[in-house]
Amino acid sequence: MITVLFVDDEPALLDVSRIFLERGGELKVDTCNSVSEAFELLKDRSYDAIVSDYEMPSINGIEFLKRLRVMGDPTPFIIFTGKGREHVVIEALNSGADFYLQKGGDPRSQFTELIHKIKQAVQRRKAEISLRITQSSVDHATDCIFWIDRAGRITYANETAAGALGYTREDILLLTVCDIDMRCDRDEWRKLFQHLKCDYSHRFESVFKKKDGSSLPVEVACVYHEFQQKPLIFAYCRDISVQKHDEGSLRTSEQRYRELADSLPQIVLEMTGSGMITFANAAAVSISGYTHEDMESGLNALSLVSPEYRGNTTKAFSLVLSGHEIEGERLDMIRKDGTLLPARIFASPVFQPGNKEAAGVRALMITGSLSPGHENNGIIEDDPCHPAGTLFMDTYIRGCDSAFCTILGSKKDRIINHSVKKISPVFQPDRSHSGDTFPDRLEQALKDDNEFPWRWKKNNRTCIDTMVSVKKLDTETGYVYVLKVRPV
Repeated sequence: MITVLFVDDEPALLDVSRIFLERGGELKVDTCNSVSEAFELLKDRSYDAIVSDYEMPSINGIEFLKRLRVMGDPTPFIIFTGKGREHVVIEALNSGADFYLQKGGDPRSQFTELIHKIKQAVQRRKAEISLRITQSSVDHATDCIFWIDRAGRITYANETAAGALGYTREDILLLTVCDIDMRCDRDEWRKLFQHLKCDYSHRFESVFKKKDGSSLPVEVACVYHEFQQKPLIFAYCRDISVQKHDEGSLRTSEQRYRELADSLPQIVLEMTGSGMITFANAAAVSISGYTHEDMESGLNALSLVSPEYRGNTTKAFSLVLSGHEIEGERLDMIRKDGTLLPARIFASPVFQPGNKEAAGVRALMITGSLSPGHENNGIIEDDPCHPAGTLFMDTYIRGCDSAFCTILGSKKDRIINHSVKKISPVFQPDRSHSGDTFPDRLEQALKDDNEFPWRWKKNNRTCIDTMVSVKKLDTETGYVYVLKVRPV
Protein backbone atom coordinates (compact mmCIF):
# COMPACT_ATOMS: atom_id res chain seq x y z
CA MET A 1 0.00 0.00 0.00
CA ILE A 2 1.41 3.39 -1.09
CA THR A 3 0.59 6.27 1.26
CA VAL A 4 0.00 9.69 -0.34
CA LEU A 5 -0.46 13.19 1.10
CA PHE A 6 -2.61 15.32 -1.27
CA VAL A 7 -2.47 19.11 -0.72
CA ASP A 8 -4.91 21.47 -2.51
CA ASP A 9 -6.89 24.54 -1.44
CA GLU A 10 -10.06 23.29 -3.21
CA PRO A 11 -11.97 20.94 -0.81
CA ALA A 12 -14.18 19.54 -3.59
CA LEU A 13 -11.16 18.56 -5.66
CA LEU A 14 -9.58 16.87 -2.62
CA ASP A 15 -12.60 14.61 -2.14
CA VAL A 16 -12.79 13.69 -5.83
CA SER A 17 -9.05 13.10 -5.99
CA ARG A 18 -9.08 10.75 -3.00
CA ILE A 19 -11.94 8.71 -4.49
CA PHE A 20 -10.17 8.30 -7.85
CA LEU A 21 -6.74 7.56 -6.35
CA GLU A 22 -7.98 4.98 -3.81
CA ARG A 23 -10.31 3.21 -6.25
CA GLY A 24 -7.72 0.63 -7.33
CA GLY A 25 -6.87 -0.32 -3.72
CA GLU A 26 -3.12 0.34 -4.10
CA LEU A 27 -3.06 3.87 -2.67
CA LYS A 28 -4.10 5.27 0.73
CA VAL A 29 -4.65 9.07 0.54
CA ASP A 30 -4.68 11.71 3.28
CA THR A 31 -5.79 15.21 2.26
CA CYS A 32 -5.34 18.77 3.55
CA ASN A 33 -6.12 22.19 2.08
CA SER A 34 -2.99 24.17 3.05
CA VAL A 35 0.76 23.81 3.37
CA SER A 36 0.66 24.71 7.07
CA GLU A 37 -1.82 21.87 7.67
CA ALA A 38 0.43 19.55 5.65
CA PHE A 39 3.41 20.37 7.88
CA GLU A 40 1.32 19.54 10.94
CA LEU A 41 0.52 16.10 9.47
CA LEU A 42 4.18 15.53 8.58
CA LYS A 43 5.20 16.07 12.21
CA ASP A 44 3.54 12.81 13.20
CA ARG A 45 4.07 10.59 10.16
CA SER A 46 5.75 10.21 6.79
CA TYR A 47 4.32 9.41 3.35
CA ASP A 48 5.54 7.52 0.33
CA ALA A 49 4.64 10.47 -1.94
CA ILE A 50 3.27 14.03 -1.80
CA VAL A 51 0.98 15.52 -4.46
CA SER A 52 0.55 19.31 -4.23
CA ASP A 53 -1.25 22.08 -6.09
CA TYR A 54 0.97 24.99 -7.19
CA GLU A 55 -1.14 28.04 -6.55
CA MET A 56 -2.34 28.17 -2.93
CA PRO A 57 -2.77 31.00 -0.41
CA SER A 58 0.19 32.01 1.76
CA ILE A 59 2.62 29.28 0.57
CA ASN A 60 2.57 27.84 -2.94
CA GLY A 61 3.47 24.30 -3.97
CA ILE A 62 7.03 25.08 -5.06
CA GLU A 63 7.82 26.92 -1.82
CA PHE A 64 6.38 23.91 0.03
CA LEU A 65 8.74 21.66 -1.93
CA LYS A 66 11.76 23.90 -1.26
CA ARG A 67 11.12 23.92 2.48
CA LEU A 68 10.84 20.12 2.54
CA ARG A 69 14.16 19.73 0.75
CA VAL A 70 15.89 22.23 3.05
CA MET A 71 14.62 20.15 5.97
CA GLY A 72 16.23 17.09 4.37
CA ASP A 73 12.93 15.43 3.44
CA PRO A 74 13.46 13.45 0.19
CA THR A 75 9.81 12.27 -0.19
CA PRO A 76 8.84 12.02 -3.90
CA PHE A 77 6.96 15.21 -4.82
CA ILE A 78 4.53 15.79 -7.71
CA ILE A 79 3.18 19.21 -8.71
CA PHE A 80 -0.43 18.76 -9.86
CA THR A 81 -1.81 22.11 -10.93
CA GLY A 82 -3.79 24.08 -13.46
CA LYS A 83 -0.82 26.40 -14.01
CA GLY A 84 1.01 25.41 -17.14
CA ARG A 85 3.47 28.21 -17.64
CA GLU A 86 6.89 27.06 -18.73
CA HIS A 87 8.85 28.90 -16.04
CA VAL A 88 6.74 27.23 -13.32
CA VAL A 89 7.52 23.79 -14.73
CA ILE A 90 11.25 24.57 -14.88
CA GLU A 91 11.32 25.99 -11.35
CA ALA A 92 9.44 22.95 -10.00
CA LEU A 93 11.82 20.46 -11.56
CA ASN A 94 14.89 22.50 -10.57
CA SER A 95 13.61 22.59 -6.99
CA GLY A 96 13.50 18.78 -6.80
CA ALA A 97 10.01 17.86 -7.99
CA ASP A 98 9.82 14.35 -9.42
CA PHE A 99 7.02 15.15 -11.88
CA TYR A 100 4.86 18.06 -13.00
CA LEU A 101 1.30 17.21 -14.09
CA GLN A 102 -1.25 19.69 -15.38
CA LYS A 103 -4.90 19.53 -14.35
CA GLY A 104 -7.66 19.49 -16.95
CA GLY A 105 -9.16 17.16 -19.53
CA ASP A 106 -10.84 13.83 -18.91
CA PRO A 107 -10.74 13.11 -15.13
CA ARG A 108 -10.39 9.34 -15.61
CA SER A 109 -7.37 9.72 -17.92
CA GLN A 110 -5.94 12.49 -15.76
CA PHE A 111 -6.03 10.47 -12.53
CA THR A 112 -4.82 7.32 -14.27
CA GLU A 113 -1.75 9.31 -15.33
CA LEU A 114 -1.35 10.72 -11.80
CA ILE A 115 -1.47 7.21 -10.29
CA HIS A 116 1.15 6.09 -12.78
CA LYS A 117 3.42 9.04 -11.86
CA ILE A 118 2.99 8.36 -8.13
CA LYS A 119 3.96 4.70 -8.54
CA GLN A 120 6.88 5.61 -10.77
CA ALA A 121 8.19 8.22 -8.32
CA VAL A 122 7.87 5.86 -5.35
CA GLN A 123 9.59 2.98 -7.17
CA ARG A 124 12.41 5.27 -8.27
CA ARG A 125 12.87 6.51 -4.70
CA LYS A 126 12.97 2.94 -3.36
CA ALA A 127 15.53 2.01 -6.02
CA GLU A 128 17.69 4.99 -5.02
CA ILE A 129 17.52 4.00 -1.35
CA SER A 130 18.36 0.38 -2.17
CA LEU A 131 21.32 1.52 -4.30
CA ARG A 132 22.63 3.77 -1.52
CA ILE A 133 22.30 1.00 1.05
CA THR A 134 24.09 -1.42 -1.29
CA GLN A 135 26.84 1.11 -1.94
CA SER A 136 27.23 1.82 1.77
CA SER A 137 27.38 -1.90 2.60
CA VAL A 138 30.13 -2.37 0.02
CA ASP A 139 32.03 0.75 1.10
CA HIS A 140 32.00 -0.34 4.75
CA ALA A 141 32.33 -4.11 4.32
CA THR A 142 34.87 -5.79 6.61
CA ASP A 143 36.62 -7.34 3.58
CA CYS A 144 38.66 -5.39 1.03
CA ILE A 145 36.70 -5.07 -2.22
CA PHE A 146 38.14 -4.09 -5.59
CA TRP A 147 36.71 -3.69 -9.09
CA ILE A 148 39.37 -4.36 -11.72
CA ASP A 149 39.23 -3.88 -15.50
CA ARG A 150 40.72 -6.09 -18.20
CA ALA A 151 44.09 -4.27 -18.07
CA GLY A 152 44.39 -4.82 -14.33
CA ARG A 153 43.55 -1.22 -13.41
CA ILE A 154 41.70 -0.70 -10.12
CA THR A 155 38.48 1.14 -10.94
CA TYR A 156 36.97 0.96 -7.43
CA ALA A 157 38.22 0.17 -3.94
CA ASN A 158 36.13 0.33 -0.79
CA GLU A 159 37.18 2.16 2.37
CA THR A 160 38.41 -1.06 4.00
CA ALA A 161 40.76 -1.77 1.08
CA ALA A 162 42.21 1.73 1.04
CA GLY A 163 42.68 1.73 4.83
CA ALA A 164 44.23 -1.74 4.94
CA LEU A 165 46.86 -0.78 2.35
CA GLY A 166 47.47 2.73 3.70
CA TYR A 167 46.20 4.67 0.66
CA THR A 168 43.48 7.24 0.16
CA ARG A 169 40.64 6.04 -2.04
CA GLU A 170 41.73 8.55 -4.69
CA ASP A 171 45.35 7.34 -4.69
CA ILE A 172 44.50 3.64 -4.88
CA LEU A 173 42.53 4.24 -8.11
CA LEU A 174 45.83 5.23 -9.77
CA LEU A 175 47.25 1.73 -9.17
CA THR A 176 47.00 -1.65 -10.89
CA VAL A 177 46.76 -5.15 -9.43
CA CYS A 178 50.47 -5.62 -10.09
CA ASP A 179 51.25 -2.59 -7.90
CA ILE A 180 49.63 -4.10 -4.80
CA ASP A 181 49.87 -7.89 -5.29
CA MET A 182 53.43 -9.07 -4.58
CA ARG A 183 52.81 -12.36 -6.40
CA CYS A 184 51.23 -10.92 -9.53
CA ASP A 185 53.00 -9.53 -12.60
CA ARG A 186 51.46 -8.70 -15.97
CA ASP A 187 51.81 -12.27 -17.26
CA GLU A 188 50.17 -13.69 -14.11
CA TRP A 189 47.33 -11.18 -14.40
CA ARG A 190 46.67 -12.14 -18.03
CA LYS A 191 46.58 -15.83 -17.05
CA LEU A 192 44.24 -15.12 -14.15
CA PHE A 193 41.95 -13.00 -16.34
CA GLN A 194 41.66 -15.74 -18.97
CA HIS A 195 41.02 -18.33 -16.25
CA LEU A 196 38.24 -16.16 -14.79
CA LYS A 197 36.75 -15.56 -18.22
CA CYS A 198 36.34 -19.32 -18.63
CA ASP A 199 35.47 -20.38 -15.06
CA TYR A 200 33.93 -17.11 -13.77
CA SER A 201 35.38 -17.47 -10.26
CA HIS A 202 38.63 -18.37 -8.55
CA ARG A 203 39.86 -18.44 -4.93
CA PHE A 204 43.50 -18.26 -3.83
CA GLU A 205 45.91 -16.82 -1.25
CA SER A 206 48.33 -14.00 -1.96
CA VAL A 207 50.32 -11.21 -0.31
CA PHE A 208 49.53 -7.51 -0.78
CA LYS A 209 52.11 -4.75 -0.53
CA LYS A 210 51.10 -1.80 1.62
CA LYS A 211 52.05 1.79 0.89
CA ASP A 212 54.72 1.66 3.63
CA GLY A 213 56.27 -1.45 2.05
CA SER A 214 55.01 -3.96 4.62
CA SER A 215 53.09 -7.05 3.56
CA LEU A 216 49.51 -8.17 4.17
CA PRO A 217 48.59 -11.86 3.64
CA VAL A 218 45.13 -12.18 2.11
CA GLU A 219 42.63 -14.74 0.86
CA VAL A 220 41.22 -13.57 -2.49
CA ALA A 221 37.94 -14.58 -4.15
CA CYS A 222 37.59 -13.25 -7.71
CA VAL A 223 34.39 -13.20 -9.80
CA TYR A 224 34.15 -12.39 -13.52
CA HIS A 225 31.30 -10.11 -14.64
CA GLU A 226 30.39 -8.22 -17.79
CA PHE A 227 28.82 -4.78 -17.40
CA GLN A 228 27.65 -2.90 -20.50
CA GLN A 229 29.57 -5.45 -22.58
CA LYS A 230 32.83 -4.67 -20.77
CA PRO A 231 34.57 -7.26 -18.56
CA LEU A 232 34.99 -6.46 -14.89
CA ILE A 233 36.59 -8.48 -12.10
CA PHE A 234 35.15 -8.27 -8.60
CA ALA A 235 37.84 -9.16 -6.04
CA TYR A 236 36.90 -9.83 -2.41
CA CYS A 237 40.02 -9.96 -0.22
CA ARG A 238 40.15 -11.02 3.44
CA ASP A 239 43.00 -10.20 5.82
CA ILE A 240 44.41 -13.54 7.04
CA SER A 241 47.45 -12.19 8.91
CA VAL A 242 46.09 -13.46 12.26
CA GLN A 243 45.39 -16.87 10.73
CA LYS A 244 48.92 -17.01 9.26
CA HIS A 245 50.41 -16.01 12.61
CA ASP A 246 48.41 -18.71 14.38
CA GLU A 247 49.47 -21.29 11.79
CA GLY A 248 53.10 -20.28 12.30
CA SER A 249 52.72 -20.51 16.08
CA LEU A 250 51.08 -23.92 15.71
CA ARG A 251 53.95 -25.17 13.52
CA THR A 252 56.49 -23.86 16.03
CA SER A 253 54.60 -25.45 18.92
CA GLU A 254 54.33 -28.74 17.03
CA GLN A 255 58.05 -28.66 16.25
CA ARG A 256 58.92 -28.02 19.90
CA TYR A 257 56.59 -30.84 20.96
CA ARG A 258 58.24 -33.28 18.56
CA GLU A 259 61.72 -32.25 19.70
CA LEU A 260 60.67 -32.81 23.30
CA ALA A 261 59.07 -36.17 22.40
CA ASP A 262 62.28 -37.28 20.67
CA SER A 263 64.24 -36.55 23.84
CA LEU A 264 62.02 -38.86 25.95
CA PRO A 265 63.13 -42.42 26.75
CA GLN A 266 59.53 -43.66 26.44
CA ILE A 267 57.64 -44.40 23.22
CA VAL A 268 55.51 -41.53 21.91
CA LEU A 269 53.13 -42.13 18.99
CA GLU A 270 50.55 -40.08 17.16
CA MET A 271 47.96 -41.80 15.00
CA THR A 272 44.83 -41.09 13.00
CA GLY A 273 41.36 -42.14 14.09
CA SER A 274 41.84 -45.38 12.17
CA GLY A 275 45.12 -46.12 13.98
CA MET A 276 47.61 -45.24 11.20
CA ILE A 277 50.82 -43.89 12.78
CA THR A 278 51.66 -40.31 11.73
CA PHE A 279 54.49 -39.64 14.19
CA ALA A 280 56.89 -41.85 16.13
CA ASN A 281 59.69 -40.55 18.35
CA ALA A 282 63.22 -41.88 18.47
CA ALA A 283 62.45 -44.21 21.39
CA ALA A 284 59.62 -45.82 19.41
CA VAL A 285 62.07 -46.65 16.64
CA SER A 286 64.83 -47.97 18.89
CA ILE A 287 62.54 -50.05 21.13
CA SER A 288 60.22 -51.46 18.45
CA GLY A 289 62.88 -52.26 15.87
CA TYR A 290 60.91 -50.52 13.10
CA THR A 291 62.40 -47.63 11.13
CA HIS A 292 60.86 -44.16 10.93
CA GLU A 293 59.86 -45.02 7.37
CA ASP A 294 58.12 -48.19 8.58
CA MET A 295 56.31 -46.26 11.30
CA GLU A 296 55.11 -43.33 9.23
CA SER A 297 54.30 -45.01 5.94
CA GLY A 298 51.06 -46.71 6.85
CA LEU A 299 51.90 -48.89 9.86
CA ASN A 300 48.90 -49.34 12.12
CA ALA A 301 49.50 -48.84 15.84
CA LEU A 302 47.74 -52.13 16.59
CA SER A 303 50.64 -53.87 14.82
CA LEU A 304 52.71 -53.01 17.90
CA VAL A 305 50.19 -54.73 20.21
CA SER A 306 50.19 -58.49 20.75
CA PRO A 307 47.04 -60.20 19.40
CA GLU A 308 45.62 -61.07 22.83
CA TYR A 309 45.55 -57.38 23.81
CA ARG A 310 44.34 -55.89 20.52
CA GLY A 311 40.65 -56.14 21.38
CA ASN A 312 41.02 -54.22 24.63
CA THR A 313 43.39 -51.70 23.02
CA THR A 314 40.91 -51.07 20.20
CA LYS A 315 38.18 -50.36 22.75
CA ALA A 316 40.53 -48.07 24.67
CA PHE A 317 41.38 -46.08 21.50
CA SER A 318 37.67 -45.75 20.70
CA LEU A 319 37.15 -44.32 24.18
CA VAL A 320 39.95 -41.80 23.54
CA LEU A 321 38.41 -40.75 20.21
CA SER A 322 35.17 -40.02 22.06
CA GLY A 323 37.06 -37.41 24.10
CA HIS A 324 38.35 -39.38 27.11
CA GLU A 325 41.87 -40.20 28.30
CA ILE A 326 43.26 -43.59 29.25
CA GLU A 327 46.00 -44.01 31.83
CA GLY A 328 48.04 -47.15 32.38
CA GLU A 329 46.19 -49.56 30.05
CA ARG A 330 48.08 -52.89 30.26
CA LEU A 331 49.31 -54.58 27.07
CA ASP A 332 52.19 -56.53 25.59
CA MET A 333 54.11 -54.71 22.90
CA ILE A 334 55.23 -56.85 19.97
CA ARG A 335 58.48 -55.76 18.36
CA LYS A 336 59.43 -56.15 14.72
CA ASP A 337 61.43 -59.28 15.53
CA GLY A 338 58.35 -60.82 17.19
CA THR A 339 59.53 -60.54 20.79
CA LEU A 340 57.12 -59.27 23.42
CA LEU A 341 57.67 -56.46 25.89
CA PRO A 342 55.27 -55.72 28.80
CA ALA A 343 54.00 -52.14 28.62
CA ARG A 344 51.43 -49.70 29.80
CA ILE A 345 49.87 -47.09 27.54
CA PHE A 346 48.63 -43.59 28.33
CA ALA A 347 46.63 -41.83 25.60
CA SER A 348 44.64 -38.64 24.98
CA PRO A 349 42.64 -37.32 22.01
CA VAL A 350 44.11 -34.92 19.42
CA PHE A 351 41.87 -32.09 18.24
CA GLN A 352 42.27 -29.88 15.21
CA PRO A 353 41.67 -26.11 15.75
CA GLY A 354 37.96 -25.29 15.58
CA ASN A 355 36.91 -28.96 15.54
CA LYS A 356 35.12 -30.52 18.50
CA GLU A 357 35.63 -34.10 17.27
CA ALA A 358 38.93 -35.87 17.93
CA ALA A 359 41.06 -36.21 14.80
CA GLY A 360 43.41 -38.79 16.26
CA VAL A 361 45.22 -40.18 19.30
CA ARG A 362 48.47 -39.23 21.02
CA ALA A 363 49.92 -42.07 23.08
CA LEU A 364 52.79 -42.65 25.51
CA MET A 365 53.92 -46.26 25.96
CA ILE A 366 56.02 -47.11 28.99
CA THR A 367 57.95 -50.34 28.71
CA GLY A 368 60.09 -49.92 31.84
CA SER A 369 59.89 -48.44 35.34
CA LEU A 370 62.15 -46.52 37.66
CA SER A 371 64.42 -48.38 40.03
CA PRO A 372 62.77 -49.77 43.14
CA GLY A 373 63.56 -47.67 46.15
CA HIS A 374 64.06 -44.62 43.94
CA GLU A 375 62.03 -42.54 46.36
CA ASN A 376 64.42 -43.41 49.20
CA ASN A 377 67.81 -42.76 47.61
CA GLY A 378 67.89 -39.05 48.35
CA ILE A 379 65.71 -37.74 45.56
CA ILE A 380 62.71 -37.46 47.84
CA GLU A 381 62.79 -36.97 51.60
CA ASP A 382 59.37 -38.03 52.82
CA ASP A 383 58.57 -35.33 55.42
CA PRO A 384 54.82 -34.49 55.43
CA CYS A 385 55.49 -31.32 57.47
CA HIS A 386 58.04 -29.90 55.05
CA PRO A 387 56.72 -26.62 53.53
CA ALA A 388 57.77 -27.63 50.01
CA GLY A 389 56.74 -30.79 48.23
CA THR A 390 58.77 -32.89 45.82
CA LEU A 391 57.80 -35.02 42.85
CA PHE A 392 59.61 -36.64 39.99
CA MET A 393 58.24 -37.29 36.55
CA ASP A 394 58.92 -38.02 32.92
CA THR A 395 55.80 -37.43 30.83
CA TYR A 396 53.75 -38.57 33.85
CA ILE A 397 54.32 -38.22 37.60
CA ARG A 398 56.23 -41.29 38.81
CA GLY A 399 56.64 -40.45 42.48
CA CYS A 400 56.00 -37.77 45.09
CA ASP A 401 56.58 -37.15 48.78
CA SER A 402 54.00 -36.75 51.53
CA ALA A 403 54.54 -32.98 51.60
CA PHE A 404 53.31 -32.72 48.01
CA CYS A 405 50.31 -34.89 48.92
CA THR A 406 49.61 -32.49 51.80
CA ILE A 407 49.80 -29.47 49.48
CA LEU A 408 47.18 -31.01 47.19
CA GLY A 409 45.18 -32.62 49.98
CA SER A 410 45.36 -35.89 48.08
CA LYS A 411 46.67 -39.43 48.32
CA LYS A 412 49.64 -40.67 46.31
CA ASP A 413 47.58 -43.09 44.24
CA ARG A 414 45.62 -40.10 42.92
CA ILE A 415 48.83 -38.37 41.84
CA ILE A 416 51.31 -41.03 40.70
CA ASN A 417 50.99 -42.15 37.05
CA HIS A 418 48.85 -39.12 36.25
CA SER A 419 49.83 -36.18 34.09
CA VAL A 420 50.37 -32.69 35.48
CA LYS A 421 47.40 -31.63 33.34
CA LYS A 422 45.20 -34.06 35.33
CA ILE A 423 45.92 -32.33 38.67
CA SER A 424 45.91 -28.76 37.32
CA PRO A 425 42.99 -26.49 36.41
CA VAL A 426 42.27 -26.21 32.68
CA PHE A 427 43.75 -22.69 32.57
CA GLN A 428 46.54 -21.02 34.50
CA PRO A 429 46.05 -17.47 35.95
CA ASP A 430 47.50 -15.94 32.75
CA ARG A 431 44.78 -17.83 30.75
CA SER A 432 47.32 -20.17 29.16
CA HIS A 433 46.17 -23.79 28.77
CA SER A 434 47.75 -25.98 31.45
CA GLY A 435 48.25 -29.00 29.20
CA ASP A 436 49.97 -26.93 26.51
CA THR A 437 52.10 -24.59 28.61
CA PHE A 438 53.60 -26.89 31.28
CA PRO A 439 56.27 -28.54 29.04
CA ASP A 440 57.38 -25.10 27.81
CA ARG A 441 57.68 -23.71 31.34
CA LEU A 442 59.58 -26.81 32.43
CA GLU A 443 62.18 -26.46 29.67
CA GLN A 444 62.48 -22.69 30.17
CA ALA A 445 63.03 -23.14 33.91
CA LEU A 446 65.84 -25.63 33.20
CA LYS A 447 67.40 -23.24 30.71
CA ASP A 448 67.18 -20.19 33.01
CA ASP A 449 67.83 -22.12 36.26
CA ASN A 450 64.83 -20.36 37.72
CA GLU A 451 61.45 -21.00 39.33
CA PHE A 452 58.13 -20.66 37.53
CA PRO A 453 54.60 -20.10 38.87
CA TRP A 454 52.07 -22.93 38.66
CA ARG A 455 48.51 -23.39 39.89
CA TRP A 456 47.47 -26.90 40.99
CA LYS A 457 44.00 -28.35 41.49
CA LYS A 458 43.52 -29.71 45.00
CA ASN A 459 41.50 -32.79 45.82
CA ASN A 460 38.68 -30.61 47.21
CA ARG A 461 38.40 -28.87 43.81
CA THR A 462 39.94 -25.61 45.05
CA CYS A 463 43.23 -24.36 43.61
CA ILE A 464 46.59 -23.51 45.13
CA ASP A 465 49.31 -21.28 43.65
CA THR A 466 52.93 -22.41 43.92
CA MET A 467 56.43 -21.69 42.67
CA VAL A 468 58.15 -24.66 41.02
CA SER A 469 61.88 -25.28 40.57
CA VAL A 470 63.15 -28.15 38.44
CA LYS A 471 66.22 -30.32 37.95
CA LYS A 472 66.95 -33.01 35.40
CA LEU A 473 68.23 -36.32 36.74
CA ASP A 474 69.63 -39.30 34.83
CA THR A 475 68.42 -42.73 35.99
CA GLU A 476 69.02 -46.32 34.93
CA THR A 477 66.04 -46.19 32.57
CA GLY A 478 66.46 -42.63 31.29
CA TYR A 479 66.12 -39.21 32.82
CA VAL A 480 63.41 -37.72 35.02
CA TYR A 481 62.48 -34.22 36.13
CA VAL A 482 62.65 -33.54 39.86
CA LEU A 483 60.31 -30.72 40.89
CA LYS A 484 60.30 -28.76 44.14
CA VAL A 485 56.85 -27.25 44.72
CA ARG A 486 56.60 -24.32 47.16
CA PRO A 487 53.18 -22.83 48.03
CA VAL A 488 52.94 -19.04 47.83
